[in-house]
Amino acid sequence: MDTISIIISSLSLLVSIVSLIFCIRKYSIHERTLNEQQKQINHFKLQEYVSEINAQKQAFINGVIEPFTKGSVRLKVANKGYSNARNIRVQVLSDTSGLIMSQISDIELLNPGADYAYEIHLMNGHVKTLRLKFIWDDDYESNREAESHLQIR
Repeated sequence: MDTISIIISSLSLLVSIVSLIFCIRKYSIHERTLNEQQKQINHFKLQEYVSEINAQKQAFINGVIEPFTKGSVRLKVANKGYSNARNIRVQVLSDTSGLIMSQISDIELLNPGADYAYEIHLMNGHVKTLRLKFIWDDDYESNREAESHLQIR
C-alpha cells in the first residue's frame, strides 16, 4: 500500500511539474507576442506623429478656375496646407490658344487658407482645359511641385 501511495504521489508531482512547465512556456510565448505587437503599435504611433509634424510644415498649392465676368474667368491659386508657401511659381504647360492671359507673376507668400487670383480673358474657340504646374517652397522642403489639369467653362 505504501508503494502505491508513493507511485500516485510521484505521478501527481510529475503532472504538476509538467503542468507548471506548460503554463510557463505558454505565458512566455504569449508575453513575446504581446511585446512584438506593442513594438508594432509604438512604431505606427511614431510614424503617425512624424507624419503629423511633417504635415504641419507643408503648404499645398492648387489652382481653381471659376467664372468671373462675361468673357473671362479667374485662376485662383490657393494654399490648402498648414504652413506658409513662399516663392510660388505657376507654369502653364498646355496650349493657351483662345486665352488672353497677362504675365503670370510669381507669388512671394501665401498664408494657409489664402489665395491669389489671375484674370484670364476668353476668346471664341478657346481651349477647354489648362494644365498648370505649381512650384513652391515651404518649411518642409524647397521646390515642391504639384500639377493640375483645370477645366475652363
